[in-house]
Amino acid sequence: MKIDSDSNSKENTRMTIEKFSKPSVAVIKNKTSFFLENAKHLNYVLSVNEVYIQQPQRNRCKNCDNPITGKDFISHNVPYVVCDICNHLHGVHEINSNATFNFAKISLILINLSN
Repeated sequence: MKIDSDSNSKENTRMTIEKFSKPSVAVIKNKTSFFLENAKHLNYVLSVNEVYIQQPQRNRCKNCDNPITGKDFISHNVPYVVCDICNHLHGVHEINSNATFNFAKISLILINLSN
């Protein structure tokens, strides 16, 4: 916020607000796929998450190595837990090389389906 003033008196003080953002047209153009193909994106995320939730359960915080248990919330079928010590947010499951391979396989299948 800038304050423009011709003098030091309160009567002559005028406030100008400067806004910094992209025009909404640019944002909408960039996000059009999310509007038009939401079901496709959601199905992809759910497919990846299905592989993820089959992985071994995480039992230590990746940030501070504190033991973690339970779940604090679930989003798109994935349970999440917040570390009691450092507040790091975790998916409850580990990501191992098997999961990474399966994520790549799902991506290739979906790319081929969209072509």
